Amino acid sequence: MACRTCTLALTLVPILILGCAQNREATYVGTWSVDKGALETLMIEHAMVHLAEFEPMPQDEAELADLRETIADSIRVDRKDLIIEPDGRVVMISQMHGGREERHAGVWTVSDGGFTITDDDGVSAVGRLSEGLLVLSPPDGESGEVIFHKAE
Repeated sequence: MACRTCTLALTLVPILILGCAQNREATYVGTWSVDKGALETLMIEHAMVHLAEFEPMPQDEAELADLRETIADSIRVDRKDLIIEPDGRVVMISQMHGGREERHAGVWTVSDGGFTITDDDGVSAVGRLSEGLLVLSPPDGESGEVIFHKAE
């Protein structure tokens, strides 16, 4: 009887592990839309840092607010979506400042604590779920995280 119990347990453990992995993968599958406000804030911060290398920054709050607004107008995000397919494919769709829509294909795989997206050019980013949001960290050497919510 003990041997049957061990055999049953050894049979069920891989099934349970596989089932958990598949459920984890299923949580990523779907269409995710960027949090435009968070992305624009991130892009403004990056622009301000790079601008400060070449120009003195305004000291007056009103001038600083005008500069932020000018930058925000120039980097407006119309659309940035991730479509994560159950077969391991991913499509990244971007449209900025009324320009044409750009699509990039890639693949995604589950990794420790999240997943990795690699586009067709070999550039990878690491993603994870946090409080129902998908957080995508850029490749090594780049800063900032892009936040996506599940599209309805």
